[in-house]
Amino acid sequence: MGFRLAKNRSVAASRPLLAFFDVLFGLLLPIPIFIQVQGGFGLYSDAFESTGLSLPVAFFLLPIAVAIGLTHFVRHKTLQSVHSVSLALLISWWVFLALFTSLQNPMALLYAAQWSAPPLMVLYAASLVQNQERLQRFLIAFGSGVWLSLLLLLSLAGYEYFLMDTFDGRMTQNAVFPGMYQLYNYVPEGLVISGLFCAFLRAHRGENIFGLPLLLLCLCLFVPLVTGARGPLLVTLICGVYFVYRFSSLHRFLVILMAAPVALLVVFQLMPSDSFLLVDKFSSIGSSNEYGGLAGNRDVMASLYWRIYEQEPFIGTGMLPPDLAFPELGIDVKSAHNYYLDSLAWGGPIALLGILLLPIFILCEALLGMALSTGKENYVLTNVFCAALPPALAMLLVSSLLRVPLREPYSGPIGFLMLGFVLAGGFQIRRSQAHRTGLSHRGSAR
Repeated sequence: MGFRLAKNRSVAASRPLLAFFDVLFGLLLPIPIFIQVQGGFGLYSDAFESTGLSLPVAFFLLPIAVAIGLTHFVRHKTLQSVHSVSLALLISWWVFLALFTSLQNPMALLYAAQWSAPPLMVLYAASLVQNQERLQRFLIAFGSGVWLSLLLLLSLAGYEYFLMDTFDGRMTQNAVFPGMYQLYNYVPEGLVISGLFCAFLRAHRGENIFGLPLLLLCLCLFVPLVTGARGPLLVTLICGVYFVYRFSSLHRFLVILMAAPVALLVVFQLMPSDSFLLVDKFSSIGSSNEYGGLAGNRDVMASLYWRIYEQEPFIGTGMLPPDLAFPELGIDVKSAHNYYLDSLAWGGPIALLGILLLPIFILCEALLGMALSTGKENYVLTNVFCAALPPALAMLLVSSLLRVPLREPYSGPIGFLMLGFVLAGGFQIRRSQAHRTGLSHRGSAR
């Protein structure tokens, strides 16, 4: 990302193994390459859905990241107390439910791990923001991984679109090379959030927004176009509007704000719906086909999952999929395509309350962040906080209403990394401000 490394080397950042891990994990985190660990170990190579368990490459390093974050959390106060307690209670509730229902089916333990692993990324993010050199190293590697992932995905899509006959409205998983998985769910969400974060980070550093930051925004727009994902498109458009408003002049913002909807309508009219599935999805709003309606059949899935809550209003499925917990209901849909309703169905009202605290905490940090200083002593941390805030809010308030991005093994760790940058970053900035204020008061008293 072009950051200049700080001269003051702390004890933690000077450890070669820790520095190496931060770089490796930052580079691999946005890479959308999946390893199949069930039904034959190796790169995932099937066309649509894995018959076993497939995980992104960075997920195998997640236990180390959690251990690092937990160690720093024990030694230092890296999060506000209310955030720490809420996170601990939520994960403890999920684990308790899994232990309880594992007597019925041991699969509950696996699903509890799926729900619990991404939130623990908040601890790793908190350990990064506590040390400027570690944070800079991670950001350089993460930015490189984002560029590599965006160019790889769009290159494969272009190759398939122009040179192969397998592009059926959206790119096909592994039509060119193996390793891609959930190109229609996990990957576009996580990759768009990562790209938007890097675009905002560059803009906050003072770069010309009509250079690399704008290029990143355009690449983020192409990701949902070639994968057919509506949620990431909405996130990109919302963050794009804020991006222009925040970093451009008023007249440019008004021109773009008026021109963008017209341009989208023209593009959707000129593009044949059979060329890009995303166009067909938006064109079919109001119809009754597979992708029709404003909710895209998500209202049907939501009604099915509401039946789970009616069946068991306290613990829901207890961390089991509905076909295992309540086979008599005949629900074979894997999720409600709504993170909040999903949490209610899988863990009951206690889990829902824990999840609802996330947007409340982030919104509170957003309000407090309006008064953040941009002093030289914490300018990197302030930039990271401000860059992570828009995609974090967009993921919580837009994507989470359309799908379950924060419990997926690719978009989940990336999303909670953004949440961690906001929660821990805001806390650390306020704490440093309070420390400076105390020193200035003591100096004036003398």
